[in-house]
Amino acid sequence: MTGNTAVLKCQVPSYMSEFVLVTAWVQDTGMHLYPNTDIGGKYTVLSNGELYINNAGPNDAYKSYTCRTVNRLTGEVQISTYPGRIIVTEPKGMVQPRINVEKHSMRHVVLNGQTTLPCIAQGHPVPTYRWFKEENEQLLPLQLSERITIVSAGLLKITKARLEDSGKYLCWVNNTGWRGYHPSVADGDR
Repeated sequence: MTGNTAVLKCQVPSYMSEFVLVTAWVQDTGMHLYPNTDIGGKYTVLSNGELYINNAGPNDAYKSYTCRTVNRLTGEVQISTYPGRIIVTEPKGMVQPRINVEKHSMRHVVLNGQTTLPCIAQGHPVPTYRWFKEENEQLLPLQLSERITIVSAGLLKITKARLEDSGKYLCWVNNTGWRGYHPSVADGDR
């Protein structure tokens, strides 16, 4: 829906997924979008290869995207056979938010590493997001800092991970039509 975030995933056969890495998305205009780089907030590519197109509008429906992958065992580079496109629709009335990512996702993060936890929903009006962290069986509003930031609607980025960042994170999705939450989990590796 207009104003929401679109998500494109590179389709890799499950038997190859642990060996294949998405190295870039290429827009039909020739623009390359790389994982873990900030391109002014419109596009975000996570380390798992998912492409997020923020604030999608009618102009975004005219663009196509191909993903570029590399096989870590053979070094073979491939570009997706069929380009991906997004369909942008205009909502007809109020639409309660619907979460577009898995409700439970485990992320293992190396100390001093970084991760991005997604929480993407579609709705009208465009949903708002709030993040919480579970501490001592209580949900507390997440304190944002230089290390813990919201990089775009629904994406929580944790950099320079510390042991105390381990735990369960919840995303609260809200619009005037409905309220809901999305649990995410991040574990620090020792």
